Amino acid sequence: MNNNVFEIKDYVFLNLNPDDKFDYWIDIIQKEPTKKYVLWDVTDNNHLHPYDFTMKDDYQALSIDGANFKFKPTTFEHKDTSNEEFLMNFCYLYVILKTLSADILKNIIIVTTDINFEINLENVQLKMWQNGEISEDVAHLKIKYFLWYWTFLHTISNESFYIKPEFENIDKKYNVCFPVFGRKLCRLHMLSEIHTHEQLSWSNVGHPSTDGQMNINKEINNLSFFQGNYYTFNRGIIQSPDFPLHTYWFIKNKFHSHEKKVLTENRNYFLGDNQIDLNPFEWQYRVPIEFIESSVYLFFESFIHLATHPTEKTWKAFLHKKPFLCVAGPNYYRFLKKLGFKLYDEIFDYSFDGKLYQERFKSVLEQVKKILDMNTEKLQDLLNQKDILEKLEYNKKLSIQLSNKLWKDRDIKKFNIDLFDKEGIHL
Repeated sequence: MNNNVFEIKDYVFLNLNPDDKFDYWIDIIQKEPTKKYVLWDVTDNNHLHPYDFTMKDDYQALSIDGANFKFKPTTFEHKDTSNEEFLMNFCYLYVILKTLSADILKNIIIVTTDINFEINLENVQLKMWQNGEISEDVAHLKIKYFLWYWTFLHTISNESFYIKPEFENIDKKYNVCFPVFGRKLCRLHMLSEIHTHEQLSWSNVGHPSTDGQMNINKEINNLSFFQGNYYTFNRGIIQSPDFPLHTYWFIKNKFHSHEKKVLTENRNYFLGDNQIDLNPFEWQYRVPIEFIESSVYLFFESFIHLATHPTEKTWKAFLHKKPFLCVAGPNYYRFLKKLGFKLYDEIFDYSFDGKLYQERFKSVLEQVKKILDMNTEKLQDLLNQKDILEKLEYNKKLSIQLSNKLWKDRDIKKFNIDLFDKEGIHL
């Protein structure tokens, strides 16, 4: 049994995001098309049509005048290896629909983390059909999928990531903590708007081990919303907010993202302070001291454009009983409520949840600014209301219950096939 291909009963499991040959699974399926396949992705893949998520600087806008907007055709047809691999890693729905016939697709189940999988699939099918890239039967096909939303719940099951009780309720120095984590356009945009506020603790990298994200060779200027889920910058280049900015400066209001700023890491605040982390990235499952010293937690999920899923960023908010505002993909808060979590309606307005990215961003920004402008002691008084404290405790217990329930099924290579029937395959 290897990491990419394995069989469980009569299902063949194929990894959609392997470390080596990225398109290996196409050959396997086409050689034996009548078998039952499970295509699984439990990472951060975005499930989008390539025209929804551009990555290259040569995607120039031909015109930016609202409804008549057009951009230069992509270079994917030129068989550029980096672009093909990008498609496989981030837009594999496009690849699946374009490569496999309707008869083969009927025998496939996709294991996904994307809570918006169904609507994103329909959007990809519609765009590909309109472009003449797929047949009508593929365009109308309902592909089976199984939602694997507990990928990061191990951050709750491992008590070494718990804050020691004596530090849970220490005096607050900041109103909001904003650990940027990976440097993406959306996150640095938010940081450029609020970084000067005295009541904000923030970083512009995830943790000190992410030094490689500070390599700089370009500038971003003239950043503005274009329409819907898109930005325009650098003479009309259109990008989604998920665009990674590891090699860009962000210049706005004298904010320079290349000037590295990190938050304070200290193992002594955690129950597992005597345990050794397996690698430096274990810190992504912990929180900095400034997080503990802040009243509200602000963060962006891994993907916020169209696809989205809860990661350790979300679970640590529940585990550490921290009121939070998150910019994620549409329907994120609706999904949390369906899991049973209680939202903090006394503090935040979640009506932005199902709207386009631009509206979600603006709403969270406005609300964060109001929180930052509050007196720190008065903010604490607000958060110490009985109803809010009860919700914080309830959400922590629920996250632990979910983790205990789902922990045994965390290993995809030991996937319980009965879950397809027990939990139900979505159609």
